[in-house]
Amino acid sequence: MFICNAVMTIDKSWTTISSRNSNAFLDGLFAFIAHCEPLLHPITRKIRCPCSRCCNRDDNFVTLKTLEVHISRHGFDQHYTTWKYHGEPILPLPPPVPHSPEHIDMDAFFEDISANNVPTPPTQTTGPQPAQTTGPNNEFEELLSRSTQKLYPGCDMTTLEFTTEISHIKALHKITDAGFNKILALLQKACSPSKGYNFPSSYYEIKKTYKKIGLGYESIHACINDCFLFWGSEDNLKMPNCPICKASRWKDPKKTKGKKVANKVVRYFPLTPRLQRMFNTKHIAKWMTWHATGQSKEMTLFF
Repeated sequence: MFICNAVMTIDKSWTTISSRNSNAFLDGLFAFIAHCEPLLHPITRKIRCPCSRCCNRDDNFVTLKTLEVHISRHGFDQHYTTWKYHGEPILPLPPPVPHSPEHIDMDAFFEDISANNVPTPPTQTTGPQPAQTTGPNNEFEELLSRSTQKLYPGCDMTTLEFTTEISHIKALHKITDAGFNKILALLQKACSPSKGYNFPSSYYEIKKTYKKIGLGYESIHACINDCFLFWGSEDNLKMPNCPICKASRWKDPKKTKGKKVANKVVRYFPLTPRLQRMFNTKHIAKWMTWHATGQSKEMTLFF
């Protein structure tokens, strides 16, 4: 008997076994035949045949005995993945998940996370206190202003929306940082901030914005041969050579200008702040309770 709890679970592994004389294939076939018996037409006592030759044709209904012979001889139709003619329900497709920045509702996003950025009331003190000029709340206020600031007078797009979309294009088409900065520099030249345009000045500025949201990354120097990370303890951070293969941590100073440049850099994207930002949004947070509130609790029998 097939039992379904929200999503039906059926063992279909036997249908891909090439040896149709093997015990695994025959056991799966006999179980399939037994499960098909309640689905037979009440008068003709026949059912569609899913063998690789019949392929569930409308004009070819067979008895259980013929069904067993056909599948044993011709194998199971590999294109028949959802057994809709043999008891498996056709589940509705899940709603499409937004994958492009054009679907992001910035106003709703900041409205949801603003509750977690409310300034803490100051404690009572006896003397004057300096005004707070930096910190999470000030950074949030800056982001909030960008989410409402228009890219230029009369534009429907905000500065933050533009930043998000152009970053998506950069990643999608693998534009280098240098090339991306040249594009931004051209925009700055053609659309001067003095005329009310608010284009980002560099990719570095955009990365700082993402870091404030909690979407930044940590750069970790690595051995050029992938055997060690210069990360963790103070000693590891100061090592000039890999302790395993003795390879230099730095590129040849003759080939680089200015400060030392690492041979290889690993970019670590912390998971915790991304989850925090993601589930600060009420439209996404509700998915966390799906197993408790949205999943069907009843067992549905199909045979």
